[in-house]
Amino acid sequence: MFERPRGGDRALLVALDFGDADPAERMAELDALAVSAGATVVGTVTGRRQRPDAATYAGKGKVEEVAARRAESSADLVIFNHPLTGAQQRNLEQKLECRVVDRTSLILDIFALRARSSEGKLQVELAQVTSSRDSSAAGLTSSGKRAVSAFVVRVRSSSRPTGACSASASAC
Repeated sequence: MFERPRGGDRALLVALDFGDADPAERMAELDALAVSAGATVVGTVTGRRQRPDAATYAGKGKVEEVAARRAESSADLVIFNHPLTGAQQRNLEQKLECRVVDRTSLILDIFALRARSSEGKLQVELAQVTSSRDSSAAGLTSSGKRAVSAFVVRVRSSSRPTGACSASASAC
């Protein structure tokens, strides 16, 4: 796995158009999110597909294009404007030889950078673990799933107020 530096990443943004939204507007949002996370945007790659590729989300040819753009721009981070499964993220990191994050991870990283209170930090960590667990559940062994579930339970119970359940707690 690749290290998660505190900021200053050189990021290449990737957005594919599936015909469901305004691609220019979504790319502008992704650019703003990347800058908010402390990254320097060094380029963008766009494309159009009918449906996501199961292995890499973008397909072989687009991944090769992203790899070439990443190399020429010296990007050390590739940000996809789409949710990636754990397997897709792993496959992309292997092919691109750099860290790859999706929009959800990027937003959670921004929250993590800005969280100040202990409770806020715990809530962000819980969201990151839950998101990671959901996207990579197929790749975890049963003992790995148990470890993640135990962590989630521990974080949830430590973030509850003592004495009574809060109104927003999902389980008491």
